[in-house]
Amino acid sequence: MGLFGKDRTLSPELSLRVSTIVRSASIASLATVGGEGPSICAVFYVYLGDGRFGFKSRRASEHMRNVARSPSASLLVVSPESTYAAKFGIQIRGQVRACADVEEMAQVITLYSSAFEGAGKKLSDPETMLLTSTESTFFVFQAERVKLIDESPSANRTTTEYASFPVG
Repeated sequence: MGLFGKDRTLSPELSLRVSTIVRSASIASLATVGGEGPSICAVFYVYLGDGRFGFKSRRASEHMRNVARSPSASLLVVSPESTYAAKFGIQIRGQVRACADVEEMAQVITLYSSAFEGAGKKLSDPETMLLTSTESTFFVFQAERVKLIDESPSANRTTTEYASFPVG
């Protein structure tokens, strides 16, 4: 089977490997570009489905100021199974935006509170988290394109070109 299906999508096998990485990790590197050049930071994320990743950040942080100028960003997720000899991860290109509504914010808060011990105690209710006066809030990275790097011997050292992010 080839790496790609129709319309530059990943094959079902590679889509499953991308999903495995997304669901096995919880920390990613978020890269943005602003007036002073590139910026990168670590974010704790939860996967919301449909190519959406939720993460918390301060509105005034450099990377969020960059997103206000240009929502384009990249996310790097390295599998916990990755080693120096056998890298295993994904590079994702997409757009970042603030959580849009109470329902989405409630979903992110629930998943984030479950994923990270003690996080729920530090979070406000969804309505408060949506206020622009709130110092920290949740943002959503919407994946558009993904590149898989799997250098494990069983994967025959697979590195793909960027393809449509598998929704699921």
